[in-house]
Amino acid sequence: MATDAHATTLEGPADLRLVEQVLDALERLYEAADDVAADDRVLFQLAVSEVATNIAEHGLPPGSVRVRVRLEVAPERLAASFVDTARPASVDLDEAEMAAPLEESGRGLAMAVAALDEFTHERSGGNTWSLVRRRGAA
Repeated sequence: MATDAHATTLEGPADLRLVEQVLDALERLYEAADDVAADDRVLFQLAVSEVATNIAEHGLPPGSVRVRVRLEVAPERLAASFVDTARPASVDLDEAEMAAPLEESGRGLAMAVAALDEFTHERSGGNTWSLVRRRGAA
């Protein structure tokens, strides 16, 4: 495994362009670390994508939410934190469930919960989302 952490921070309006920037930055970190297992990459990226997309699509008030994202690839874990300026979300991650098969949405947080070892949400003048996947957890 890598001997030190690779990290980056992005900040901007919570929109789909920022989602793409976050995923591109995560891919660059994976390349820099050069030793992240495929299953860890895919599952962590899925969780990061779901959280970033939810902030972009559901953050209130629309068009005015900003987000700061920190991504880290460390020897023992993959981590991300999202701090947004949206109204505090009424989310209980312990209650996140998969939507019915014919529903078009509603799976994102449940998939993120399943892909991560630690996933927390704090409300404090906005929202702080913290995601951790221990490397080699499978």
